Amino acid sequence: MSVHKSKGLEFPIVILAGTDKSFNRRDLSENIIYDQELGFGMDVIDFDYRIKYPNASKNAVYLKSKQDSLSEEMRILYVALTRAREKLIVTGLVNDVNKYYKKHLTLINKYKVMNSNSFLEWISYCVCGENDVWKVNKIKYEDVVSLSYESNSSLSTTIHNESSVSNDSIDSQMNYVYKYITSTMLPNK
Repeated sequence: MSVHKSKGLEFPIVILAGTDKSFNRRDLSENIIYDQELGFGMDVIDFDYRIKYPNASKNAVYLKSKQDSLSEEMRILYVALTRAREKLIVTGLVNDVNKYYKKHLTLINKYKVMNSNSFLEWISYCVCGENDVWKVNKIKYEDVVSLSYESNSSLSTTIHNESSVSNDSIDSQMNYVYKYITSTMLPNK
């Protein structure tokens, strides 16, 4: 389920995956950018020197658009983090866990918030270091893959061992009819 669709809902356990994905700032790198209040910002082209650079209006529009974009990303993160009732699991990938962890031990400030590139960076500034609220587990990719392989093999073993279940119980499970089926066809809102 996307974070947008989860707005207004709560779940016992929430897994927020892919927090290392970079924010989409592609629209801010265009030659012409637009803001509702400030108007257009454009690159200046110097034909004599064959260079292109942003003018002051583009820099102003860029900074405002970047701040608006980050504000929206922060609202999305807030929604994602507040959906869990009991347990919240946040996952993200980094190349060097120890280096990344040490980088985010420092206190967070506005500069770091504005120059962060992902949800994971914002979260890391808040949870790295000594605290009693958060439990941070650093797991290597190889360990996750081996755990996944072990759980799949144990699952197949479990299924194989439970094959002695009678055909009647399987038929009754497969042919079950939900008695409130009409309720499932009502609109969500």
